[in-house]
Formats: sequence, structure tokens, C-alpha cells
Amino acid sequence: MKQRFSLILAGMLLAAVGAAGTLHGLRAAAAQILYHQAKFGSARDNPRRILRRCEAAHRLYPFNYRFCGWAAEEAYYHPSPVPAAAAHWCDAGLRLNPYVRDLQVLKTRLLAERSLPRAIEHWEAYVDRNFWDPYHHALLAELHAHAGHFSEALESLKWVKGSPYFRETRRIVDEAWDRETAPPDLRSPPAADPAAAPGHENSIR
Repeated sequence: MKQRFSLILAGMLLAAVGAAGTLHGLRAAAAQILYHQAKFGSARDNPRRILRRCEAAHRLYPFNYRFCGWAAEEAYYHPSPVPAAAAHWCDAGLRLNPYVRDLQVLKTRLLAERSLPRAIEHWEAYVDRNFWDPYHHALLAELHAHAGHFSEALESLKWVKGSPYFRETRRIVDEAWDRETAPPDLRSPPAADPAAAPGHENSIR
């Protein structure tokens, strides 16, 4: 009798696990359909409808950091009815996977719009953990240059030498120096987004 009860209990447990797995798969499939509609379907040219589908997909399956990254970039590069949407999706993706460089770059861009010191602090922490990629130092050199930290910019630039990023980064640092040292009436405004300078685009699509 005891053995029969154990078998029944085991069968019920397996059935529950199977049902949970099926439900999980259905939710993931439904989320993927919504994601596809947002990225390629009729909602493609309507930011409000894109965001609604993004939210619905994330509620169904909140584990896809690549989807969060795409939604964040869509909100960042296209007019959005929700000003904080890019930051929302960027943070959601980083909570799922804090090691994605593309999301870390976007986080830095968003911070730079409000505070260069905060953007530099954030990116320096990332560079400390991921030191040997010259792109990381190129972006750090640009951020320091736009903040007027030219000693730090040149120090970062040393780690960019020999890479495809060196010439463009050097140009950006030199232009920032020229602006800094020019007479006040001849100074040109800095780039609106120092983290997205030409030659350093890092699309997360």
C-alpha cells in the first residue's frame, strides 16, 4: 500500500513538472511572437505600440536579456512616448545579465546625457573588470576628454594604440583639447553624445 502511494505521488509530481514545463514553453513562445511583432510586424513604425508589445512579452517571459537590449535601443534611438523607456529596458537587461557590453555601453550613454562624472565612474568600473579590450579604453578616453580631464584621456589613449579605434579617438581628444584652449568666442559646442561618437557605434541589435 505504501509503495503504491509512493508511485501515485511520484506520478503526480511528474505530471506537475510536465505541466509547468509546458506552461513555461507556451509563455516563452507567446513572448517570442510579441517580440517578432514588435521588431518586424505592423507595430514596427509606432513607438507606442512597440513599447506595449515589449511590456507584454516581458511579462510573459522576463528572462530574455537580448530582447531587453533591443527594446532599450529602440527607445533610445527613436522618439518614445515614455522618456525613461530606454533606461528602464537597459536596467532590465543588465539585471538579467550584467556582463553584456552593449548594454553597459548604452547605460553609459544614458548616464552621460545627465552627468559625465557618473558616466565616467560607471564606465571606469566596467573597464577595471574588462581591461584588455582597446574599445573600452577608447570610450573612456573620449568621456574624459569631453569632461576636460585631459591627463586621464591621454592615459587611456595609451591603451588604444595599435587598434582600429586609435585614429578616431585621438581626433576626438584633440578636438576636445582645441575647444578647451580656444578663446571663449571661438569655442564650438561638444558632441551631444560623447559615448556615441563616430567610429564607436556599438549596436546591440
